[in-house]
Amino acid sequence: MSLQMSGQVPGGYVRQLSLNHAVETVASAGYKRELFVSMADPLLAVHFQAAPEQKLHLEISLESEIRYEKIKNCEDTVLLSGRAPSYVAPPYYDCPEPVVYEAGKGIRQNCRHLRREALDRSGNGSWIIRKQRSITAMYPICMAFIPET
Repeated sequence: MSLQMSGQVPGGYVRQLSLNHAVETVASAGYKRELFVSMADPLLAVHFQAAPEQKLHLEISLESEIRYEKIKNCEDTVLLSGRAPSYVAPPYYDCPEPVVYEAGKGIRQNCRHLRREALDRSGNGSWIIRKQRSITAMYPICMAFIPET
């Protein structure tokens, strides 16, 4: 998930982790961000809430460090699909191809960006949130390991 926010640089930064509730909270003077991850239902939920008398202004999109394809498959969903390299050399190895992608090998990943509130959709598969008090973005995640044959 890539996040672009407008406004001032956050101040009064606080970060908390509650293992009893499986929630990480990050708060600043302008907004609060809570993350919830479920292993049982492979899901990442991110909740943003503006400080009292303020509104959220942000853009959310899916990005990945590995090769991926972004597919807009309906009005409220964007799918990011990719495959991890089959081999990555340690940083201390000096080799001509430190990252290798082979057909049929590597870990596949799929992640969906589900729109849950009224958002402005941009043309690049991201969502622009304007003047919202709070929003929740949910990301169902699917990964599959493909063994060597």
